Amino acid sequence: MNIIDKLYTEWAWRTESGIPDIKNSKDKAILDSILSELNIEEEPLVFEGSESYDKIIYDRFAQSKFIKDGDPMPIPKGKYKAPTSGTFYREIDGNDSEAWKLLWDLSPPAKSTGTASKGVGNGEVALYWLYNYADNGIQVTEGREGDSADLFFGKVGVEVKAEGNHTKQIGLGRFGEDKENLTLLSLVFGLQALSKVLQPKGEDSSKVINPTNFLGKELEPAFDGFIKFAALDNLDSLASQYAIFQTIKNNVEYVSKKINLTGGSTAAAASMAKLLVATKLSRKPGFGGYLVNLKPNGSMGWFNITEERLQDSENLLNNFTITQSKIKLNYSKIFPK
Repeated sequence: MNIIDKLYTEWAWRTESGIPDIKNSKDKAILDSILSELNIEEEPLVFEGSESYDKIIYDRFAQSKFIKDGDPMPIPKGKYKAPTSGTFYREIDGNDSEAWKLLWDLSPPAKSTGTASKGVGNGEVALYWLYNYADNGIQVTEGREGDSADLFFGKVGVEVKAEGNHTKQIGLGRFGEDKENLTLLSLVFGLQALSKVLQPKGEDSSKVINPTNFLGKELEPAFDGFIKFAALDNLDSLASQYAIFQTIKNNVEYVSKKINLTGGSTAAAASMAKLLVATKLSRKPGFGGYLVNLKPNGSMGWFNITEERLQDSENLLNNFTITQSKIKLNYSKIFPK
């Protein structure tokens, strides 16, 4: 039996369960006692998760004199609920506030530049430490491959944001790679713009909408115009005579295959909005996952992202916007507690 096996056997013998857990504060104290008895200098302890995050966290704690260099990684004092189901809000334990603030603006260096990564926002590293090192059995790892969630709590994707209010619109990211959805929006808003050109001057004073910058509620009038154009009695005749109208007819048919227009403009606008949002959320953070909004004071809003709630939402059009191809949602309204 080597020294590691002997150490583990002794540690297991002294714990209540017989299966020592480094995240359990009592088990950790027993290990510290054994190491002290054996006069073994302990290396800084880190848990399996993210090597780059672990290093910068430990360095920040040491540089800030929160711990002494060579001390084990600090363990959060509070108990933190695993994000498994349902939307919830909570505050961090006051005993963890100092550590949280130290880690709030921390991000790992980008491989290309060596400077702080712009892909890691405020609060993300602090959240990683809070849950990966807490006594809760959760292993937290980095995501970020492609358009995936920022972190994974076990297999649960978690997208991390740090905006001022849990109950206002929060950004999700760009949808530019969803080419089909962008095409649909371009066709709907494009036909609306064309109808304005064809109408007598002054009859329609509403603005022309850009498919990369609009309010959710602006989808409804856009589809209203689109549906009226699609219902023109002589569209087939015009399409047979003019190439431009053949293109319009093809576009109308394309949109009609993707979005059900028979229920009217309100239903069509809601369907378009849900398609747009669902496509993005299915990847980031993934249905069943979470978007968590963090504040510097330790307030957390955890929004459980489910396809069922999104499809059942009756007020999506009033609670999402597109700004420079970025989707913003009011998660508290769409995925309420």
